[in-house]
Amino acid sequence: MILHLTLPEDWGAARAAGVYTASTRGAGIAEVGFLHASEDERQAGAMAAAFYADRPDAFLVALDEDALAAAGLEVRRELGNPADPQSELFPHVYGGPIPVALMRPLRPSLTLRPYAPDDAAATLDVFRAAVTGTAAAHYTPEQIRAWCPADVDADAWAARRAAAWTVVAVDGAGRVLGFADLTADGVLDMLFVHPEAGGRAASRLLVGAVLAEARRRGLPRVDVRASRSARPVLEALGFTVDGEDPGNTVRGVVVPNTRMHADLAGSAGSPAPPGRVHLGSPPMDIPDLRCRFPDAPATPSTPPPTAPTGAHSPRARTPTRSRGRCSVTPPPSASGRRPWGAPTWPRRPPG
Repeated sequence: MILHLTLPEDWGAARAAGVYTASTRGAGIAEVGFLHASEDERQAGAMAAAFYADRPDAFLVALDEDALAAAGLEVRRELGNPADPQSELFPHVYGGPIPVALMRPLRPSLTLRPYAPDDAAATLDVFRAAVTGTAAAHYTPEQIRAWCPADVDADAWAARRAAAWTVVAVDGAGRVLGFADLTADGVLDMLFVHPEAGGRAASRLLVGAVLAEARRRGLPRVDVRASRSARPVLEALGFTVDGEDPGNTVRGVVVPNTRMHADLAGSAGSPAPPGRVHLGSPPMDIPDLRCRFPDAPATPSTPPPTAPTGAHSPRARTPTRSRGRCSVTPPPSASGRRPWGAPTWPRRPPG
């Protein structure tokens, strides 16, 4: 198993295209001739410190050498510095673009804790990474720009986070890699997971905390507007589809989403199906919630569906809904609607 450092935008483009074309930061395989990789976490850590120090959102993907060979790709150990015969050897993958199915994101252990004011910037970073890195596989560049503009108002974001009950998922180093919230009217407004931690396990952990809080409040249901990437995740977690909104518009751009809900009434005592959230579970002690992501197959036949952390489907301003994974709720449109998974914004676009 060898490792490769990637960025959310490169991974999102690869998921959309089905093949990974980046070689290293700022250079493609076509230009360099091979994919840069590392032998282990020590080498990868050194590369991250040297070339990705300003990109804390960079993350590792693993590649199985036998699977690469079976696909006609060759791994060669070559000098890290060709001009220095004593330099360390690094694995390089030759043979062209890498099929995404041969690359597996490495996922950290996550712990849930309540949101704190100091988490505003980190949750905004997760939102951006989720939309541009995960949701980009399901929406056009124009839709992504409308959903996640470059000029998001940080103060408005912080105010929205503080106004809703919010839980964050952090890794062992304390980095925020996901978050979800619940509005006063019972809407899962944001559910976003960083691509580095993307997966149903992270979404299940966050959604489970939201549903537990909703039950503690005595709410009969939780509503959400789900993006294309979040819908399959939420369906797997027990949410029911209420209807499609193909005309949902954000900043003048159509960004479709799906209305969904989780029914909490009368679920107490019913067993939780495998792989689903027990909607009737009692309130959870958030500080003690932990999740270890299981290892995924080295060569999955198809990439798993992903959804940005938080409700990440562009959605309307009707009952807000959130989705699994890295989902974000785009700012509301002129009609008051916003994409599923986007943050709950003031009625006018931020900024």
